[in-house]
Amino acid sequence: MKQKVEAIFDLREAAEAHALARFAVDQFPSPSRRDELLEAKLTLEEATQDAIDACVHCSLPHAQNAPCGETTT
Repeated sequence: MKQKVEAIFDLREAAEAHALARFAVDQFPSPSRRDELLEAKLTLEEATQDAIDACVHCSLPHAQNAPCGETTT
């Protein structure tokens, strides 16, 4: 699992890529640009979930009330 800070920076990059893809679709709509926008949106959602899940202490995903280092499935 990624470190919390690294996950947040990845989220920032994914948000920027999504914004640029949305701008491209708005300015010059085409099927390939819509595909790129969808891919950027999926990447943004994945980066968002990674940033949420990364524990600030141990970098592992786990429930908020679980001790660090223990994952839940």
